[in-house]
Amino acid sequence: HKNMGPLTTPTKGLETSRKDKSLGLLCYKFLARSCVSSILIASILTNLSDVERRRIYDIMNVLESLNMVSRLAKNRYTWHGRGKLAQTLAMLKRSGKENRYDQLMQQIRQRKILMNKKNYSQHVHTHINLCLI
Repeated sequence: HKNMGPLTTPTKGLETSRKDKSLGLLCYKFLARSCVSSILIASILTNLSDVERRRIYDIMNVLESLNMVSRLAKNRYTWHGRGKLAQTLAMLKRSGKENRYDQLMQQIRQRKILMNKKNYSQHVHTHINLCLI
Protein backbone atom coordinates (compact mmCIF):
# COMPACT_ATOMS: atom_id res chain seq x y z
CA HIS A 1 0.00 0.00 0.00
CA LYS A 2 1.04 3.59 -0.44
CA ASN A 3 2.32 5.19 2.71
CA MET A 4 0.43 8.45 3.08
CA GLY A 5 1.51 9.06 6.63
CA PRO A 6 -0.45 8.28 9.77
CA LEU A 7 -4.19 7.76 9.69
CA THR A 8 -4.61 10.44 12.33
CA THR A 9 -2.78 13.72 12.20
CA PRO A 10 -3.01 16.38 14.86
CA THR A 11 -4.89 19.49 13.80
CA LYS A 12 -3.59 21.77 16.51
CA GLY A 13 -0.37 21.35 18.43
CA LEU A 14 0.58 17.82 19.38
CA GLU A 15 -2.87 16.60 20.42
CA THR A 16 -5.19 14.75 18.06
CA SER A 17 -8.64 16.33 17.86
CA ARG A 18 -11.97 14.48 17.88
CA LYS A 19 -12.40 15.43 14.22
CA ASP A 20 -9.12 13.69 13.35
CA LYS A 21 -10.37 10.54 15.13
CA SER A 22 -13.80 10.45 13.45
CA LEU A 23 -14.67 7.09 11.95
CA GLY A 24 -15.59 8.58 8.59
CA LEU A 25 -12.27 10.38 8.27
CA LEU A 26 -10.30 7.33 9.43
CA CYS A 27 -12.07 5.14 6.83
CA TYR A 28 -11.41 7.73 4.14
CA LYS A 29 -7.70 7.89 5.02
CA PHE A 30 -7.50 4.11 5.21
CA LEU A 31 -9.03 3.76 1.73
CA ALA A 32 -6.74 6.50 0.40
CA ARG A 33 -3.81 4.22 1.18
CA SER A 34 -4.95 1.97 -1.71
CA CYS A 35 -4.86 -1.49 -0.16
CA VAL A 36 -3.64 -3.97 -2.73
CA SER A 37 -2.96 -6.92 -0.47
CA SER A 38 -5.65 -9.59 -0.69
CA ILE A 39 -5.29 -10.46 3.00
CA LEU A 40 -5.24 -7.74 5.61
CA ILE A 41 -4.08 -8.46 9.12
CA ALA A 42 -5.50 -6.02 11.66
CA SER A 43 -2.52 -6.24 14.05
CA ILE A 44 -0.13 -5.30 11.21
CA LEU A 45 -2.41 -2.43 10.19
CA THR A 46 -2.29 -1.15 13.76
CA ASN A 47 1.51 -1.18 13.71
CA LEU A 48 1.61 0.67 10.38
CA SER A 49 -0.40 3.58 11.69
CA ASP A 50 -0.89 5.54 14.86
CA VAL A 51 -4.50 4.43 15.27
CA GLU A 52 -5.71 2.48 18.29
CA ARG A 53 -6.45 -1.19 17.67
CA ARG A 54 -10.19 -0.77 18.40
CA ARG A 55 -10.41 1.99 15.77
CA ILE A 56 -8.88 -0.39 13.21
CA TYR A 57 -11.67 -2.85 14.06
CA ASP A 58 -14.23 -0.03 13.72
CA ILE A 59 -12.84 0.72 10.25
CA MET A 60 -12.90 -2.98 9.33
CA ASN A 61 -16.53 -3.27 10.52
CA VAL A 62 -17.54 -0.38 8.25
CA LEU A 63 -15.67 -1.87 5.28
CA GLU A 64 -17.14 -5.30 6.02
CA SER A 65 -20.68 -3.86 6.07
CA LEU A 66 -19.99 -2.36 2.62
CA ASN A 67 -18.67 -5.73 1.33
CA MET A 68 -15.23 -4.23 0.73
CA VAL A 69 -13.59 -6.78 3.05
CA SER A 70 -14.65 -10.06 4.60
CA ARG A 71 -13.37 -11.58 7.81
CA LEU A 72 -11.33 -14.76 7.46
CA ALA A 73 -10.34 -15.28 11.09
CA LYS A 74 -9.43 -13.23 14.13
CA ASN A 75 -7.36 -10.27 12.89
CA ARG A 76 -7.51 -11.48 9.25
CA TYR A 77 -9.60 -10.02 6.46
CA THR A 78 -9.80 -10.51 2.70
CA TRP A 79 -9.74 -7.30 0.66
CA HIS A 80 -12.41 -7.14 -2.06
CA GLY A 81 -11.96 -3.48 -2.90
CA ARG A 82 -14.63 -1.24 -4.32
CA GLY A 83 -15.87 -3.81 -6.87
CA LYS A 84 -19.00 -4.70 -4.87
CA LEU A 85 -19.62 -1.18 -3.56
CA ALA A 86 -22.18 -0.02 -6.16
CA GLN A 87 -24.20 -3.20 -5.71
CA THR A 88 -24.07 -2.92 -1.91
CA LEU A 89 -25.10 0.74 -1.93
CA ALA A 90 -28.01 -0.06 -4.31
CA MET A 91 -29.15 -2.80 -1.93
CA LEU A 92 -28.93 -0.42 1.04
CA LYS A 93 -30.93 2.19 -0.88
CA ARG A 94 -33.65 -0.38 -1.68
CA SER A 95 -33.73 -1.46 1.94
CA GLY A 96 -34.04 2.16 3.04
CA LYS A 97 -37.00 2.70 0.72
CA GLU A 98 -38.69 -0.50 1.88
CA ASN A 99 -38.31 0.61 5.49
CA ARG A 100 -39.39 4.16 4.62
CA TYR A 101 -36.26 5.73 6.05
CA ASP A 102 -36.67 8.69 3.69
CA GLN A 103 -40.03 9.48 5.33
CA LEU A 104 -38.52 9.14 8.80
CA MET A 105 -35.67 11.47 7.85
CA GLN A 106 -38.15 14.02 6.49
CA GLN A 107 -40.13 13.87 9.75
CA ILE A 108 -36.93 14.40 11.75
CA ARG A 109 -35.99 17.39 9.56
CA GLN A 110 -39.46 18.91 10.01
CA ARG A 111 -39.30 18.47 13.80
CA LYS A 112 -35.86 20.07 13.83
CA ILE A 113 -37.13 23.06 11.82
CA LEU A 114 -40.10 23.45 14.19
CA MET A 115 -37.81 23.24 17.23
CA ASN A 116 -35.48 25.87 15.75
CA LYS A 117 -38.42 28.18 15.04
CA LYS A 118 -39.76 27.65 18.57
CA ASN A 119 -36.32 28.30 20.11
CA TYR A 120 -35.89 31.43 17.97
CA SER A 121 -39.34 32.67 18.96
CA GLN A 122 -38.59 32.08 22.65
CA HIS A 123 -35.26 33.87 22.27
CA VAL A 124 -36.93 36.90 20.65
CA HIS A 125 -39.61 37.04 23.36
CA THR A 126 -36.96 36.79 26.09
CA HIS A 127 -34.92 39.55 24.45
CA ILE A 128 -37.99 41.80 24.14
CA ASN A 129 -38.94 41.16 27.77
CA LEU A 130 -35.40 42.00 28.92
CA CYS A 131 -35.48 45.22 26.89
CA LEU A 132 -38.73 46.22 28.55
CA ILE A 133 -37.31 45.83 32.06
